[in-house]
Amino acid sequence: MPPIRKHLPSPAKSNKSGKDKIPLPTDPATWRESLIPPGEMITSSQAYKWYQIKHLDVLNEIEWEPFMSLTHNVQRPITRVTLVASHRKIERKAWEKHGGPERWDTYQIRRKIQWNKQVKGTRPYPEPIIGKLSDNQAVAKLQLEGKIPPDGQSPTDLLLSKYVTSTNLRQLYQEFILRFSVPWVWEKCNSILDAAGVFADAAREIHLGNALVMLPLYPLRTGRRQLRAKSSLRRRMADVLRRAPRKGDSNMDVIKHPSGQILHVWSKAYLTELYEILKKIFDRYGMEVWKKVRYNVYHTYDRCHGSMHFNSYDGTWSDPAFQWLAGKAEPGSFIHSERSRCQAGIEYNEVLPEEDA
Repeated sequence: MPPIRKHLPSPAKSNKSGKDKIPLPTDPATWRESLIPPGEMITSSQAYKWYQIKHLDVLNEIEWEPFMSLTHNVQRPITRVTLVASHRKIERKAWEKHGGPERWDTYQIRRKIQWNKQVKGTRPYPEPIIGKLSDNQAVAKLQLEGKIPPDGQSPTDLLLSKYVTSTNLRQLYQEFILRFSVPWVWEKCNSILDAAGVFADAAREIHLGNALVMLPLYPLRTGRRQLRAKSSLRRRMADVLRRAPRKGDSNMDVIKHPSGQILHVWSKAYLTELYEILKKIFDRYGMEVWKKVRYNVYHTYDRCHGSMHFNSYDGTWSDPAFQWLAGKAEPGSFIHSERSRCQAGIEYNEVLPEEDA
């Protein structure tokens, strides 16, 4: 199948044959009313696929909001974050780009004909679809489920997170998405507050506001490269993580924190084995694979010791497991990290990038 050309004929160019003449540009005041329902939103990828408008090009002209959607694969649900904007505004921008709705319609017809010639019916033409992320559809679904969105809240919010129950929480939710980029931080913080018995919206808003400032910036689990299925390092890594000591195991070390607290931590022997494998993975496969593997260690540490922590006494947040996601530790923080407890950890810290990318 021949590749589809990126630059398709523009309606601004005249047809030499004289057939299918392209309408002249018209005054925006005379443009027809949009058929798209008010309040309907589309994602940035849909804006580009349907209207060839990149969100970065209209970032200052159209308001974009973070949107968290839930998809499913064979093993588990996956939460994704994207940007959404008014479908009507995107359509209007396309009209402005082409000189009016009639010229846009002509461009669509010509582009669809060329598309069908090139792909020969193997893929449908990506024309705009009305009804994506529609508030009307969201309301209908909520009504079927017996739910009513609170005052001042978009109906789509309840479909995204059960913790968005007020206007202030909706604002915090958006700030969480913009700051952390990974939606699981919002869900994790709220589940911790549930366990701590914090259910009132006012108290939850205060504690979530503190979490927004106190918690570290969690990196994305990016990168397409992964450890090969038959890789010996992959088998060794899986074996080491499977044997991760839990609190109360005999192969745990007991240390005294400067604050006087007694801590049960992974033994030096186990840390040495783990850091040696992590360093080999980084040296052999590079940063892209390491970005994925480090999250496996983070989740293992979470199962053994816990990760994100909320102190209900003073309202502070911390995450001792974050050290497994961080890049090269600075001297001030290095002495308090697990890496400083063995030579393998010191060598592992040296090969890591200064800042996480």
